[in-house]
Order: sequence, then C-alpha cells, then structure tokens
Amino acid sequence: MLMLAGQLALALLLIGAFLFVALLWLAVIWSMRKGLFRVRLDTAEWFVVETDFGVVRVHHPKRTFTVTTPKGTQACALTDIASVRFTQDDTWAYMAEFLTGFDITDLLGRYQDRINWYTIKLKLKDGRDIPIFTAGGYEPREFLCQWWVNGETSILARAGLLKDVKGHAHSALDQVLQGFRKGGIHVPFP
Repeated sequence: MLMLAGQLALALLLIGAFLFVALLWLAVIWSMRKGLFRVRLDTAEWFVVETDFGVVRVHHPKRTFTVTTPKGTQACALTDIASVRFTQDDTWAYMAEFLTGFDITDLLGRYQDRINWYTIKLKLKDGRDIPIFTAGGYEPREFLCQWWVNGETSILARAGLLKDVKGHAHSALDQVLQGFRKGGIHVPFP
C-alpha cells in the first residue's frame, strides 16, 4: 500500500512538473514580439521616446521632431505631420502553430493561431509614413479546446508571464499623443 502511495505521489509530481514546463514553453511562444516603448524624457521642452525603430525626439520650442534609426536620421517640422495612424492587423502564426502542435483544423481560418500586430505611424503631409512603434501579441485558437487555451492564458497572465499587448499599444499611443499636445501641437488622430 505504501509503495502504491509513493508511485501515485511520483506520478502526480511528474504531471505537475510537465504542466509547469508546458506553461513556461507557452509563455516563451506567446511572448510579445517587439513592443519596446520607453519614454526617456518628457518635459515642457522635450519628449524623447526609444522604440524598436529607433529614438523619436520632439523639441517643443523649435516645433521639430527627429527620428533616429540605424539607417539614419529624419527631421521634420511638427506642422508637417498630417496625422497619427494606429493600426491593428493580424497574420497567421504558422511557425508557432507548428511548434505547439498542428492538426487538420488549423487549416481552417477560424482555428488558425494569429499574431495581432499594433502599429503607430506618423503620416506626413507629403504622403510618407514614419513608423514609430509596433508590437505583436500571439492569439492561440483551437478547435474544441479553446477552454483549455483560455485557462492557460489566464494562468500565464496572472503570473505576469503574458503581457496585454493591446493595452500596451494603446498606452504607447496615448503617450505619443500627449507628448505632441504638451508642445501645443494637436496632431489629428482619425
């Protein structure tokens, strides 16, 4: 009887360890793509943000902004900005789909895992777009097992291993708009 209890305890321990490792694996697969947005300086004179694209600097007294990327620097007057564009697109996460288990229902659009991409771009009056932020969040979809995926997502979010990408993107958008408004520029946001 004692031997059976020991085997049962070992089996439960192994199952728990497997579930823990599986959740950590999903946390890695589901982690946010890109999404860097750090406000470096936010004063009456300067608004400086570091993103995945580079560094965005808004100089309020001179009413100019510059975007410094590894490819170079673009400088424009704040009045050259026609609008701020916030977009949401989604793409099929086929690589993650194969890494987490592929089945025939994954060929149906309704059950394909998605990556939701959120982008902030400055639309200039001359028609150019200057991207300043992008972030992608993984959205798993499963046939008949969505309840299980929702449970995993809930556990990872409560443990702090899964970021709210949509909320992060909207927060970045609010900070960008506030940064421009602080200098007296009310950039249209359609």
